[in-house]
Amino acid sequence: MQKYFIGIDVGGTFSDVVVVDAEGSITTEKAPTTPEDPTDGMLHALLKVSGKLDISVNELLSETARFVYGSTIALNTLVEKKGEKTAFITTKGFKDTLVMRRTWRENMYDLRAEFPEPLIPRNLIFELNERVNRDGETIDPISEEEVDAIVTQLEQTGIESVGISLIFAFRNPSNEQKLVWALQQRLPNLLISSSSELCPEIRDYERASTVAVNAYLQPRVNAHLKKLSDQLAAKSLAIAPQIMQSNGGVIDAQEAAQRAVNLLLSGPAGGVIGGVLLNELLNEPQLIAFDMGGTSCDLSLIYAGKPIGSTYLSQQTRFTGWDIITPFIDIHSIGSGGGSLAWLDKANGLHLGPQSAGAEPGPVCYGKGGTAPTVTDANLLLGYLNPTFFLGGTISLDQALATEALERMAAVLNLTSTELASGLFQMANEQIINAIQVITLQKGYDPQAFTLLCFGGAGALHAPAVAAQMGIQKVIVPRQASTYSAMGLLASDIQLDFVRSPFSLLKDSDQVALEKIFQDMEMLAAKELKKSGVSPEQMSFQRQADMRYLGQSHEIRVLLTSPGCDLAALKQAYEVQYEEIYGYLNELADIQLVNLRLSALGSTIKPQFKMGEPSSLALEDCLKSERKAYFKEANDYLLVPVYDGGLLACGHQFEGPAIIELDDTTIVIRPQQSLTIDDHGNFIILAA
Repeated sequence: MQKYFIGIDVGGTFSDVVVVDAEGSITTEKAPTTPEDPTDGMLHALLKVSGKLDISVNELLSETARFVYGSTIALNTLVEKKGEKTAFITTKGFKDTLVMRRTWRENMYDLRAEFPEPLIPRNLIFELNERVNRDGETIDPISEEEVDAIVTQLEQTGIESVGISLIFAFRNPSNEQKLVWALQQRLPNLLISSSSELCPEIRDYERASTVAVNAYLQPRVNAHLKKLSDQLAAKSLAIAPQIMQSNGGVIDAQEAAQRAVNLLLSGPAGGVIGGVLLNELLNEPQLIAFDMGGTSCDLSLIYAGKPIGSTYLSQQTRFTGWDIITPFIDIHSIGSGGGSLAWLDKANGLHLGPQSAGAEPGPVCYGKGGTAPTVTDANLLLGYLNPTFFLGGTISLDQALATEALERMAAVLNLTSTELASGLFQMANEQIINAIQVITLQKGYDPQAFTLLCFGGAGALHAPAVAAQMGIQKVIVPRQASTYSAMGLLASDIQLDFVRSPFSLLKDSDQVALEKIFQDMEMLAAKELKKSGVSPEQMSFQRQADMRYLGQSHEIRVLLTSPGCDLAALKQAYEVQYEEIYGYLNELADIQLVNLRLSALGSTIKPQFKMGEPSSLALEDCLKSERKAYFKEANDYLLVPVYDGGLLACGHQFEGPAIIELDDTTIVIRPQQSLTIDDHGNFIILAA
C-alpha cells in the first residue's frame, strides 16, 4: 500500500525531510548537507526519519505515493562557478552579446560596478552565418558546411554542453531547430540548450543569457538528478521523483535536467508554496514568507493567497549577475543566516555576512574548527539557544568556544561580548527588515498589512523581534518551521510555462490570431502534461499577457480571466493593474502587447493534514526550565520560562518574554508579545 508522502529540501547547511502518512501524521528529520555529494546528506536524512517511523528506508520508499525534491544544486553551481566546460552558438555578428549585456546597473551611481566573469569564454563562442528577420522571414538559411565546421570544432574542444541562441529564433525557430538536429546526429552525447525550446521570447541578451546559464548548469544538474533517481530506485522507490522548480510547480526529474535554469530557486520555492498551503488552512491571504536557515534568508510575498511572480524588472541581475527570463517566484535573498560570519574591515568596522560558515566548519560553537563568530554563536551567548538541546540534543554546542570568539572580536571594538552578540543579533534583524522593505514598500505594499510567516531553522529566533520593530502585529511559526520548505513541496502541483511574443500594438492586434496562439500553447501543454500522467480532468490553464505603453522599456504582467482574447478586456485588465501599481493612466499612449504566457497546471495527489488536539496538560506542566536571556527591550538579561514545544498544544497561551524549544527550532517571544497555539498546532505570536 502506498501511504507515504515525502518532501526533501536540500539546503546549504541542512537537508530536511518531511514524511506525511495516510492519516495525516507528520514526521520530520534533518541531517547536515554534504556539499560534495548532496545525495549523501539526503539519504542520511531518510535513514533518520525511517528510524523514527521504525521501518527501513527501503520499506518507506516502497510505500511512497509521492516524492518531491527541492535543492540548491543549480544555484550553488552558478554561485560557486562549478559548471562544466560549455560552448555557445549565435548568429554572426552577435558573438559578444553575453559580455556587452545591458547598460543597466543595480546601483546606477556605482561607476566602478563590475559584472561577473563570463561563464563561457570567448574562444568557445561560435558564430553561424544565418539570419531571420524581425517578421520571422528566413533571410539566410544555415549551410551544412558551416554546421560541419562548428561540429568539428566542438568535437576538438571536448565540451559537454552547448547553448544555442540565434537572432529572432522566437519568431521563426527553423534555423535553430535544424542546427539542434545536426548536433544531435553528430554529437549524440552532447547536452543542447536552445532558445526556441527554453525561452522563445523577445529580448536578445536576456534570451542568450538564460540559454547560456542553462547550458552551463545542465551537466552537473543532469548528473545529480540521475544519481538521485538511480539511488532512490535502488532503495525501492517505484515512482518517479518530482523536482521543485523556481516557479513553484514541479516536473519530473528527466525534464528538470533539461531545464536546469528553472531550478535556481528550487529550494526556497517550497517554503513559499507552504505559505499558500497555510492560507488555505488558516485564511491568511497576505503573508510575508520569511525563510531563515543557516546560510541565507529568503523573503517573498503572498498576496491574495498567491505568490508574487517574477516580471522583467524583478529579473534584472537576479541570479549572481546573470539575467534569467524563465518564470520564477519573486524571492529576495540575502546572506543573513545562522551561519553568517561577523568580520572586521581594515578600519575595524563591524560587518555581518554575506559569507557563511556553512555546514563545514559551521559556527564556532559546533567545535569543528570555526574561528569567526556567527549569528548562531551570538544567539547562544544571548541565552536564546540551549547548548544541550540543539537539534533535539543530537548536536552539542560549545558555549565556551562561542564566548571566546566573541570576546576576541569584542576586545578589538572595545565592547563586551554581550554588547557584540546583541549587536550581531540586531544587525541580522536590520538586514532582514531592509529586505522586507524591498519586497513591500518599494513595490507599493504596506508591511504592516501582512502577517509574517517565518520558517527555517533560525527564523523563529529573529522573526518576533523583526515584527516588533516593524509594527507587524502577527507572526505565525508553523510547528514544522525548521522543515517547512520540505513541507511546502508536498502542496505543489505540476506546472509548465509557455510563452510567445506577438509584439504588436494592442489596437492593431487580431484577436482571432491571439486566441489561436493561446490555443496552440494549450494543446502543446496538454500533450506535455499527459506525458506526466495528468488526466484532462486534472489540467487547468492560466493565461497572462505582458503589456506596456508604447515607448516604455518594461512591461507589467496581467492575468487574463475573460474568455477569448477580447481586445477591450485586455486593455481594461492592463489599465486596472497599471493604475493599481503606479496610481495613474496615460490615456493618450498606445498599449503594446509584448508576450502571451500560459501556465499549465496538473493537480497532484496531496496529503491530508491532521488537526491538532487540545492538550490535556496544564501550561505549567509544559515548562522545561528557566534561563537568563538578553532582551534589548530591557537592556539586560531576564530570567524567562522555557517551554517544551512538543508538549504545547492548541488552547495553550501565555505572555512573553519566553522561549519555546522544539527538536529542530527555537522560538523567542519578546516582551510585549503573547502566544497562542491554533487548531493546527501552529504558534501564533501577537503584539500585546
